[in-house]
Amino acid sequence: HGQRVQELGGCSERGSDSCERKTPKRSRWSAATTVQQPVFGVAVSPEGVMEQLQFAAPGGELFHQRAAMARATLNAILQRPAALRIVSLAGLQEAIKSHQEKQQSLPDDVLKLAGLQRLEYIFAVPDDADIIIGGSAQGWILDADGRAVGMLNRRPVMLLEDLLTALRTFRCFP
Repeated sequence: HGQRVQELGGCSERGSDSCERKTPKRSRWSAATTVQQPVFGVAVSPEGVMEQLQFAAPGGELFHQRAAMARATLNAILQRPAALRIVSLAGLQEAIKSHQEKQQSLPDDVLKLAGLQRLEYIFAVPDDADIIIGGSAQGWILDADGRAVGMLNRRPVMLLEDLLTALRTFRCFP
């Protein structure tokens, strides 16, 4: 992989400021390719090894500021830890449809599935044509890496996009 990076004119030294910007060379794979190191998230080394980039917050000041801001803006019910919090998929679908019709962004409580951290139960409610998911939950904040985590336990919060990906993976809907 490192040879491929060099062939394309990129820098094979991760994080090195001594690399010169070269004009990408033409290869049999593409007309022109630019290799760029990521600013956050996941980095791939020249050897093809993936690494998660993490950012330290000295003294945890940023975390505490974000927690205070979340407590000030997040619904009091969603802030409280719950052994069982339920989310209606029909209600979720209706909220998404309503916001799309109004051309509005989805609120955080929808995007973060009301703070669910673990999917433990799935209830079918045929009379209401609904499926209810449930599990442990709590209020959330964004950590230094920008990921939604629990305010108290700092465990990841489930995201709507992850739920949709899982449902598509198991062919629950197109």
